[in-house]
Amino acid sequence: MDALGVAVATMFFIYTFFVGVNLYRAFTTNDPRLWMLAIFLIATYVFLAAVTYYINKEWIMRLGVFERIRERRRLAMAAAVAEKYEGVSLFETPEAAQIPPAQYRCGNEACYSSNDADNMYWIDSPPLSPGWYCVRCTDAMRDLDKSERLNLDVFLMVLDYEAGQIDRE
Repeated sequence: MDALGVAVATMFFIYTFFVGVNLYRAFTTNDPRLWMLAIFLIATYVFLAAVTYYINKEWIMRLGVFERIRERRRLAMAAAVAEKYEGVSLFETPEAAQIPPAQYRCGNEACYSSNDADNMYWIDSPPLSPGWYCVRCTDAMRDLDKSERLNLDVFLMVLDYEAGQIDRE
């Protein structure tokens, strides 16, 4: 941005404050002269906004060009990473081994435990509302055995398989 663009943009921001103060005065005092001034200020504000855009249009367009260049670089980096790991299971990489397993919070308000997916079960019968609950809360329910309940680990595997099938289509 050249010196003229900086000057016009600075003047635009100062003028924005000036218009705001005078509009506030017009609303609070109900003086007809202030309303005439407010209308004039708004008209000149629109004109100044157009001039500011016209003078700084080239700089604004350059911002878009730089963003497109950055986007191309991001895509090129993503392609390089995809090429590096082509044919490799990402779950077997050293980076994936360092990721801690996901912890899921029990759906019971009184229970504050967080568990792995294989220790979470779906409960949809009273007195608990439908949701994922830990082993301790599931054991308290006597209506179904744990083996008859949907396990979160199994659910996530099926969900992953279904998502893979959808992606292939």
